[in-house]
Amino acid sequence: MDKITTRIAAISAFTLLFSGQALATLPTLAWCNGCTDSQKKNKAAEYPIGTTVYVGDVTNRSQKGFFIDQGWTETQPTQPYAKPTPFTPAPPQSDVISAMMEFYNITPAGWSKAIDYNYPVSNINVYKVVNPGPNQNNLTDWVGRQPYTQSLEVRAGILAIGSTFTPAKSSELPKTTFEIEFTDGSTITVEADYSGRTPRYKVKLNTGRDSHNNDVLSTPDGMGHGHEFDFSGPGNPSDYANWLYQMGTFLHYDVPVSPGSFWVCTNSPAGLHCVHPY
Repeated sequence: MDKITTRIAAISAFTLLFSGQALATLPTLAWCNGCTDSQKKNKAAEYPIGTTVYVGDVTNRSQKGFFIDQGWTETQPTQPYAKPTPFTPAPPQSDVISAMMEFYNITPAGWSKAIDYNYPVSNINVYKVVNPGPNQNNLTDWVGRQPYTQSLEVRAGILAIGSTFTPAKSSELPKTTFEIEFTDGSTITVEADYSGRTPRYKVKLNTGRDSHNNDVLSTPDGMGHGHEFDFSGPGNPSDYANWLYQMGTFLHYDVPVSPGSFWVCTNSPAGLHCVHPY
C-alpha cells in the first residue's frame, strides 16, 4: 500500500470513529483565564480529534469555539494530530458561557459563593427545618426570594449547563451555599442546585448546629463512631427536648431517660446508642 492510499485509509477510519462520538457527546467547556487567542487554541488542542471545545476566559470576558480536526504531517502521514479550527460561539452555548462569566465576576469573584443570611422568623430554629416539610420548604423558598440570591439567578438561572456542555473540570462550575442563622443563634446550610432550567435550593444534610453549638444531624450516618452533645451553658432551653425528638426519628434509637446535659452517642450496625460518660 503506497503512502497516499495509507493516508486515505487512516482518514476514513478516524472520520468514522469520531463522527460517531461527536453525535453521542456534548461539546466540552474549558477555561483559560487571561489567555491570548493562541493560548486558547493550545488549550483546545488538549482534547480529542472529532470533538468540539469551547474555551472561556473570565478575566477578559471572552470565548472561542474550536472544532478539533485532524492534522497531518508529511513525515508521519498515518498519525494525525489535534488541529483546532476556530469559530465564533453562538446561542445557546454563547449565552451559557456569558452567564457563567457574569456569575464568576459577581463579588466575591469565583466559582463558589458563600452567603450569610439571617432568617427573620422568630419561632423557627434549626430543629424545625432539619427534616423535610413545610418549615424547610418555607426556608428554601425564602432563600430564593432574597435580592442577592436573585442577582445570582439572573446569571445562573439560564445555565442548564448539564444539557449544554461537558465541563472540563467540576471545580469550574457555579456553586452557592447559604449559611442561615436563626433568631436563637442556631444555623444550617442551604445550597443551590444550578443543574436545571431554574435554580433549586435545598438544605444540605448534616450541616445544622443548635444554639448550644451541638451538631443537628439529618441522618444517623453523620454520627460516626462517637459524637458528643452538651446542653449545659446558655442557649435555647428547647434544644434538649428538640434533640431528643430528632434522635427519636432515627431507627434503633436508644437514649436513657435519666436526666443530664452531656451525652456521647455512637452509631453502629446494632443501632444508635447514647450514654452519659460521667
